[in-house]
Amino acid sequence: RVAVGGWGLRRLRSLLEHGHSRAGSIRYVVKTLNKHHVPLPPHLRPSVWRALLLAESDAEPLYRCQRLQSRVVADGTTLERMRDVSRQLSLDLPRCHPYSAALGRASSRRCLASVLQAWAAGGEEEGRRYWQGLDSVAAVAVLVFGQEHVAWSVLERITHRFLRDYLVEGVKSCLPAHMGVVAQMLAFLDPTLGLHLTTNHVLPDMYAVSWILPLLTHTYPIDRPQDLHSIYPLWDILMCTSSPFPLFVVVAMLILNRDKILQLDMHGLIALLSSFPPPAPAPLGALALRLYDETPAMLYDWALEPPFHEPTVSAWRYARRRKRSEAA
Repeated sequence: RVAVGGWGLRRLRSLLEHGHSRAGSIRYVVKTLNKHHVPLPPHLRPSVWRALLLAESDAEPLYRCQRLQSRVVADGTTLERMRDVSRQLSLDLPRCHPYSAALGRASSRRCLASVLQAWAAGGEEEGRRYWQGLDSVAAVAVLVFGQEHVAWSVLERITHRFLRDYLVEGVKSCLPAHMGVVAQMLAFLDPTLGLHLTTNHVLPDMYAVSWILPLLTHTYPIDRPQDLHSIYPLWDILMCTSSPFPLFVVVAMLILNRDKILQLDMHGLIALLSSFPPPAPAPLGALALRLYDETPAMLYDWALEPPFHEPTVSAWRYARRRKRSEAA
């Protein structure tokens, strides 16, 4: 472990000098460190995450434009939408991780509000909207990166990769299809557990949505980057993966609590899942990563719309399915 840790840290420092061009090698090193239970040092985390997310290094001019757009809007619809965002933020931000001393500072709160308003202003064409829970995702970016424009750029990349089709209204949302994927993967990876939940009428949309939308930031503390029980070890793995990974985290959460779940009936399951005992982040991330690497893509790629970081067969299947529905 010591040898792997020393090699990994030296290798990361070397790769980070090349930035985005070595994202694949950085991903390999971070995964290797995780498999050997070597945590990523907090001082390297900002550079590693930016490289893995391909976040823009010169995002400040665009961020300023987005901030201006959030204040000066062209039409009544956009104005009403931004008013709704501001109204919801005024309710959410005081409740956003109130235990966090770093996030409790007035400067951090202002930074968080500015980042979220800029994010909301840039999503009109995509039809995306602010959801409760996104404030916690943005809070992690603010605490890790500090600078508003960098935190905004990282938030854009995170939501585009993992939450792109969740943060929309109506039929565009991928939630129903992805909840079906969770049930299908659970039946494949642990048939006994999947059957027990289905028999007791406990469906994925009763528990998985509250884990996926905030990317587990409501489950683990965010104010201690050096703490192995915080959200950061899990997010280190998240940054190495692609869009379906949060679904594997949901399945891994259930498998790690398998014994408790199998002993409960429907009412006990609902009570358990409403106040779920979170497993340690490192084992959770390791199991989710193993399931992610070993599960055949055919189990989930049918539900993923492009652009995603999946094999091109996903895009081909999606296009064929759309043509058939249009012809019908």
